[in-house]
Amino acid sequence: MANATNAEPDSEDEACPSGVVEVASDDDEVPSGLIPGTVGGAAYMNVGANGQTVDAINTIEIVTVDGKHQILYRSDLAFGYRMSPFQAMQDLAAIVALTFRLLPSISAKERQQAYLRRRRWSQLVRERTAGSVFRNPFGMGVLVGELFENAGLKGFRVGSAEVSKVHANFFINTGSSNSREMLELIDL
Repeated sequence: MANATNAEPDSEDEACPSGVVEVASDDDEVPSGLIPGTVGGAAYMNVGANGQTVDAINTIEIVTVDGKHQILYRSDLAFGYRMSPFQAMQDLAAIVALTFRLLPSISAKERQQAYLRRRRWSQLVRERTAGSVFRNPFGMGVLVGELFENAGLKGFRVGSAEVSKVHANFFINTGSSNSREMLELIDL
């Protein structure tokens, strides 16, 4: 059972700074089925499963290459599918903190469990993967995994890097794969 503890919110809106959340898990799964990665990376790519990172963000703190610290408000930024304004910032050095807006939900645990069941069925939660490698083509009504599957790429390998036999947009390290092999697989 995973549980989270957090410091007192800064406001009555239940905002929770990203740096004060601790997640502990009694089992060997990724707690709560989270997507492995960093909070800054999640904001940079606007990642998500069953939603987008931006849906829960209140503020984002960045540092520019000249050392300037800025606090940006979600409402002032434009995000899209796997896109964020940070990708076009020439002077961005790092995303250093996020504040999330947490909303109470009676059915959150039930939805979380349903998402986890679906993810266990459709994705490789116990494998060493590079995750979902490619963005889905916008406006085409098809998923990258389907395109790879239709092209017969499931199970294709470069060294120890393999296109998953379960979810073709996931690349797996089947042994001692390195970044060169993963990049060669990506470049096919």
